[in-house]
Amino acid sequence: MRLTYQRLAQPRFIFGNNEKFNSAYQGLKSAGPYAMGACPPEPRVLFVYPAEQKDQARNLWHSLRDGIGPFSGTQRLFRFDISPPNVLRLDTFSVSGLDDHQAAKKYKDAIAGYLASGTHNVDVAIILHRATDRFDQVNPYLSSKFPLLAANIPTQVVTLDLLSRPDTLQWSTANIALAMFAKMGGVPWVIDTGLAEDTLIVGINRATIRSSSSTLSKKHYGFASTFSHAGVYLSTRLFPPADGWNAYLSGLRSALTEAIRAWRDEYASPVNLVLHVRKEASNEEITVIDECLAQSGQDIVQSYAILKLVDSDNMLVFNPSERTAYNPPPGVLIHLAGHRALLQIAGYDPTDSSVGKKITSSPWHVTKLRSSPNAPPFNTLCNHVLALAAMNWRALNAEASPVSIQYPQLVAELLGRFQEAGFDVTSLQNAPIMERVWFI
Repeated sequence: MRLTYQRLAQPRFIFGNNEKFNSAYQGLKSAGPYAMGACPPEPRVLFVYPAEQKDQARNLWHSLRDGIGPFSGTQRLFRFDISPPNVLRLDTFSVSGLDDHQAAKKYKDAIAGYLASGTHNVDVAIILHRATDRFDQVNPYLSSKFPLLAANIPTQVVTLDLLSRPDTLQWSTANIALAMFAKMGGVPWVIDTGLAEDTLIVGINRATIRSSSSTLSKKHYGFASTFSHAGVYLSTRLFPPADGWNAYLSGLRSALTEAIRAWRDEYASPVNLVLHVRKEASNEEITVIDECLAQSGQDIVQSYAILKLVDSDNMLVFNPSERTAYNPPPGVLIHLAGHRALLQIAGYDPTDSSVGKKITSSPWHVTKLRSSPNAPPFNTLCNHVLALAAMNWRALNAEASPVSIQYPQLVAELLGRFQEAGFDVTSLQNAPIMERVWFI
């Protein structure tokens, strides 16, 4: 079988004063973030840690503010300063000698006391605790993160294991600062894209969550994370939970119809929608999405396309001219039958001079399932998928995954863990925190 391929242009990062760079770190260092957004220049930062971790907390604060290793500090790289008058901490508590379940209650009680005081005017909370078992429903991570989240306070968790390793702390501190900046409403960078400015990218995902009291009871939650044409995260809508599959499909239809109207009203004109769905999306869900878009009318949706994105770990692309590991360059697009293609998002490029580790990955399988006649060409849509992988604000060298797929997946995973731990995630449906990347 003979296949054709091409190499798509690599996305360009855009920073302060609209300066463009090939790497996130170089751009931030030279031009600063694209926009401060809602991030204040001197944010109020709440540190949450037990008394026995005071020295580690102080070391982290100094590393963030003054820099460590190649990281030059929050002020120089992100333009916000963690000044001493704006650094707060909870009342003293201790977890010495306690297991995770006991420690979780200590964190939960300390945070509840702080929130009950009515003086929680903070922009972000930094939580220090030892590494926990992510499958354990009772641990300090969940018991501290959710109540702060419910109070619309984004959190950044830092484990003691990380703080105890000076060799990796210097690299991790920059990523911690990046996540803090984004969670406080800053825009670290955007991407140069070929899509129209009135285009919205919507990542659709769902989570099936079993009740913590019964293995037989389960609910289906739907999520729609929205991004601008330049890849900026806008918000996540949490669709009403449903007890059964048919009820979920009905709720998905109603929620999408309402969301489409809300997008038009918010942007004051008809929108172009590009929807990305995961490999788990069923034919029934795709039909519901397709019908909602087709029935919306051009006064609301002037064009649309639905793409299915699958990270194809059962496929590999080899570059025979690269003799060491045969890694293909990033951006290789191999056309398959119909509107299907393999897209190499990350790969090896000998001309790449960006700072940090080089990331490689398996190709992504991109399929255009539906589209209106006036939708962007398939190649343009694929180029945008490639660009969205550069919009990951989790780390300066984050994994090569389009945020339109990864962010909804992170939302689903975290809200699922909260629900299993007994927290009411439906309380977050209309919370302002859903307009922040609180989950990265």
